[in-house]
Amino acid sequence: MHWNNKFYSFQPINLGCSQGTVGGPNIFSIMTDDLRAKHDIAKIIKYSDDSTIIVPCYKNPDNQQQSHLQSEFNNILNWSEINFFKINMAKSKQMRFSLNYLNDCQCNDVSLANTNSMNILGIKFQANCNFTNHVHELIGRLKSSLYVLKDLRLQNVPTKHVNRMFDSIILSRIRYGISVYGSDDGAITRVDKFLDSCFRYHFTTCQYSARNLLAEEDTRIGKSIMKNTIHPLHAVLDQNRKKYQTRHNYKFSRPMTNTIKFQRSFCNRVLCLPIT
Repeated sequence: MHWNNKFYSFQPINLGCSQGTVGGPNIFSIMTDDLRAKHDIAKIIKYSDDSTIIVPCYKNPDNQQQSHLQSEFNNILNWSEINFFKINMAKSKQMRFSLNYLNDCQCNDVSLANTNSMNILGIKFQANCNFTNHVHELIGRLKSSLYVLKDLRLQNVPTKHVNRMFDSIILSRIRYGISVYGSDDGAITRVDKFLDSCFRYHFTTCQYSARNLLAEEDTRIGKSIMKNTIHPLHAVLDQNRKKYQTRHNYKFSRPMTNTIKFQRSFCNRVLCLPIT
């Protein structure tokens, strides 16, 4: 980026501003610049009216669960009071991710309502780390769009145009976020069945596979990460790939995982792809 006769490199930001706001992204960035997490393990994703804080909960050597959630939440409350911002407590919620479906976590509770699902950037996350709700809503919206393709076929529109419409209004929605909800094998299986039915009932003459789409998106995003040295995941992928790649075979080290769910997560899938 060139500005004021100087060259600058692009840097990632963890904040955003909704379109059409009066203040604009510059004012918002300045106003929220000093809002930072209190602990290194916590992350704050800032948005104009919907900010998210992520706080891991670990067990210490005494086998006691410790979390800095209460401390981080108090930090945000103090910051909002000092800067004359108001947090809507009625709309603020907390969600605890747990593969063991533990609702009685021993971490300190905050005065927020609990929820089992939350929509973040168009992806519906669930507390049990599944994406069944997201795929259910996704397929419901896609089925309503099939009527457009059916009407085109009844009007004898050329097949190549119908296929192009299918790619635009159906396939593009499936691709969005598939690297996220692709960790749920059941969700990918359901999307596969939907694509098979679309091919069987002639909404498209191209037979697609959800697993192939997942591999394509993983490869595309993986290449982008490997080219971006300041990407948060670059160090994880670059270290494992360079250390274990051989000349003719691909052997990579996966992070230690105790569940199939995490073995199918994005980083573990990318480590198995021959990205060059």
